[in-house]
Amino acid sequence: MSQSSTPESSPLKVNPPKAKAAPKAAPKPAPSPQKLLPEPPSSLSEPIFAVPRWIAIAGVLTALAAAGFIPVPNDVITAGVLEPPITNRLFMQVPGTVVEFFVETGDLIQPNQKIARVSTLELEDEILTTQQQLQEQERQLDQLQQRLPVLHSRMMETQMASQAIQNQAGRINQRLTSEPPAIQQIRQQQVVMLQNIQALRTEIAHLEDQEAIVRADLKRYRAIWAKPGGRGVLSEQEVGRKRSELSTVLSTKDRKISEISSIQQQISGKNAEVATLQQDWQEELGASSDRWQQNNASIITAQRELFAAQSELTHLQTLVNTSKQKLQTLQERRDTSQTLITTEGGRVLSTDLQEKLGRKMQENESILEIANIDSLDVAIDVPQVDKTNVAKGAIVKIRFHEPGYPVRTAIIQDIDPEVKTDDTGQKLLTARTTINNPEYLLLPNQKINAQIVGKKIPLYEKITLEVRKHLNWTRYGFGE
Repeated sequence: MSQSSTPESSPLKVNPPKAKAAPKAAPKPAPSPQKLLPEPPSSLSEPIFAVPRWIAIAGVLTALAAAGFIPVPNDVITAGVLEPPITNRLFMQVPGTVVEFFVETGDLIQPNQKIARVSTLELEDEILTTQQQLQEQERQLDQLQQRLPVLHSRMMETQMASQAIQNQAGRINQRLTSEPPAIQQIRQQQVVMLQNIQALRTEIAHLEDQEAIVRADLKRYRAIWAKPGGRGVLSEQEVGRKRSELSTVLSTKDRKISEISSIQQQISGKNAEVATLQQDWQEELGASSDRWQQNNASIITAQRELFAAQSELTHLQTLVNTSKQKLQTLQERRDTSQTLITTEGGRVLSTDLQEKLGRKMQENESILEIANIDSLDVAIDVPQVDKTNVAKGAIVKIRFHEPGYPVRTAIIQDIDPEVKTDDTGQKLLTARTTINNPEYLLLPNQKINAQIVGKKIPLYEKITLEVRKHLNWTRYGFGE
């Protein structure tokens, strides 16, 4: 309303800003007198236009109620982030220190590309220790291989000695159980001696008969001499011959008896000789048995030494083979671990490369994260109050914070079953979709805004949803 049309009695005035003085205009005609408003009623009980006012109020309420049922879009406007579908990690092959990175964060790398150079001092120490162990094991193995023939010969010698002792003991035992030629010869000599004794006894018996005859003759001679004139019948020479004959017979008999006694002594000596031989053989058999037992113990000792050496040889050969294999593995690991090469392609996601540079890292520790970003997952945080409007197959429009990126349209592919809570206590669902990234213009962890297109709902429901989201009633247990 302009100033010229404003009644003078109105309490509202518009004071335009002051401006420079303008050229004086022609004088305006005086305003015509205005018509005064009627005075208000003297009593409040006398309403003015009462029926039209209630009609107006009802009309307004009806209009508001009707407006609440007007269908409006129920799109969900929320935030999200781009995530790589699969993240691959490059691990340290051996403990070492990264001395140089050949890539930087965000670089696009190809399979079999060099990633980093590593210094493996601990691996070098382990290789040197393994080489020393291998040399010592090979030295022990060589000594043992030279010792084995000696132990084998010793065992063979003890076995041969044992066999010789057994053979000797068998011969001695045979001597003891059956008379050997030496004893048989003695026995034959004893038989001859016994035969001589028998012959001598026969001769003695003959001499005893002859003695008896001679004694009888002498007795008869004495009887003749005893008679008177008997000495004249027998001469003294005849008696002397008989006496001489008797003496010869007795002498011969005594000699034969002495011969028998001598032969018997010889037989006893032969028996003693046989007993001595048997005793010697028995003692020799006992000595042989002792030697056999001692030799047997030597055989057992030699066998144990040989078996122990053979077992040690097998063990050392296993250790040598193991050390050789370990050394080869360590050398291969050194050759391959000094320059780390990736087998996967993608974008370098790690942001802590400078922190890892020069730091000692352990075996199997992650050194680099790589992701193939031909396509990226879109993780969209959706308030739980909007879960009825977010389902698989829903259309989502993705806008990027950075300028120059066109709006992308995708379809909700999945919704995580787990519900998470943000810093304000609001419960959120995570809806997921995927967008292609053929030119690698988009990067992981890039923030986005998402508009999930929903069905139209009455205005009052939309207002209720917005109030619930902004007031976050779920913190107080409402709207679960």
